[in-house]
Amino acid sequence: MTKAITLCFIFATLTTQADIRIESSMPAEKNHKTSAAADGDRATWFQSTRPPRKGEFITVHLGSPQKLTSINVLTGTPDGNARFKNALLEVSSDGKTYLTATALKEGEANWKGNGKPVVSIRLRALKDGSSAVAIREIAMDDDILRRVVVTINGTAPFGRLTAKCNFTEVPGDYAVLMRDKLDVAASWFFSYYPKIVEMIDAPTDGLPRELKIQFRNDMKPGIPGYVSGGTMTLSIPHILRSPEDVRGLFIHELTHIAQSYSAPGHRPGWLVEGIAEAVRYKLSPTDDPWRQAVDRMDATKLDYHNAYRDTALFLLWIQSKNNPQLIAKLNRKLKNGSFTDKTFTSLTGKSPDTWQTEYHKAKGQ
Repeated sequence: MTKAITLCFIFATLTTQADIRIESSMPAEKNHKTSAAADGDRATWFQSTRPPRKGEFITVHLGSPQKLTSINVLTGTPDGNARFKNALLEVSSDGKTYLTATALKEGEANWKGNGKPVVSIRLRALKDGSSAVAIREIAMDDDILRRVVVTINGTAPFGRLTAKCNFTEVPGDYAVLMRDKLDVAASWFFSYYPKIVEMIDAPTDGLPRELKIQFRNDMKPGIPGYVSGGTMTLSIPHILRSPEDVRGLFIHELTHIAQSYSAPGHRPGWLVEGIAEAVRYKLSPTDDPWRQAVDRMDATKLDYHNAYRDTALFLLWIQSKNNPQLIAKLNRKLKNGSFTDKTFTSLTGKSPDTWQTEYHKAKGQ
């Protein structure tokens, strides 16, 4: 009996609240993991470290029966090598008993399910192979893909984190592209969120631990994303048009998740957005195009009332002038509802307008 030794780390909730799991009895190359066999992107693929042995397999478990209309299998690297030729495409309605759907021909297979309930999809070697194999994609019909809500779990110093990505509003043409970006977004959530929480001194009591991401294709131009509660909504056109901006946008919106202001109080918009943008600046790599554009701004024309990048540079400059943890202190005041028009002056010793005059003078020299 062949033992499965490679498990992917993606778990997805379908309409029936089931979990997708991908496993393989063939060991995977470091840069071509098992999960790439069904990630919706033909530019990525699973590749074994050795030839398959008779009976070895790669299986996609859907968790509970899904009425599939089609399964399409493409194997081999983009140059046509490493095709999985001597293999069967098998399906199961219970995850235990598998029926032959079709044989792979020249490393490819197409099966029409006609709504047949399927809980597991398997590619199984009929005999020992002579070379390693690559599996580009085990693709189900687009309707299934668009109904998927992918869930990825992680941890932070303050506890468990969960990222959920909803594809229900994503047009079929974009669903594959958005799903391919989820692993990256989840890794950003788990790595950046704890840093953001620390930078703004966000109280961990009541801190959102579950991030819900959804995509929309109809957001107004100039609005790349926004946050409502624990849900981050991102613009599909912006992601496709400006992929270099996505990480920074994600950090900015993730800061709003951590801010999570709920108590009554005065919260100037320029300060709320300025804090989020200051965090984005500090956490973005120095070669990030957005950060480089900020560094090229004419500092003598900066106006903190403009919010966003203007306020970010303004706050970071004041913080560097013997006002350590200023951003964290301001955020705490905003969070607990104690911020007033006098708070900035009491924390820094000068009003925002006075600081801006000094900033212009210092940058104009």
